[in-house]
Amino acid sequence: MLKLMSKLGQMRQHERWTRLQLEAYQAESLRHLREFAYAHSPFYQRFHKGLTDRPFQELPVLTKAMVMENFDELGHRPGRSPKRRAGAHGDRPGREAVLEPLLGDCHLRHHR
Repeated sequence: MLKLMSKLGQMRQHERWTRLQLEAYQAESLRHLREFAYAHSPFYQRFHKGLTDRPFQELPVLTKAMVMENFDELGHRPGRSPKRRAGAHGDRPGREAVLEPLLGDCHLRHHR
């Protein structure tokens, strides 16, 4: 609970940031994210080859189709394959994949 309260206080301080402070924070966060992706993701090593120093706006667009096609190389933990199970709606087949890339855990759900 203490950790949560500390994080909340930190976030509240961000509410008072100027536009310049916010833009600097975003740029630094994006730089860290890109460095991590290039170091740990075979997909991004190929997808942004020769573009690692280019501004974000000049990078190619990543589509949903590309994510699905290259899912195993995007950055989930090595040795763990995506889980597959029936969809949450019972009769509708679906796919749940745990994608643990870059900055923590996130869940990608795709229902057909």
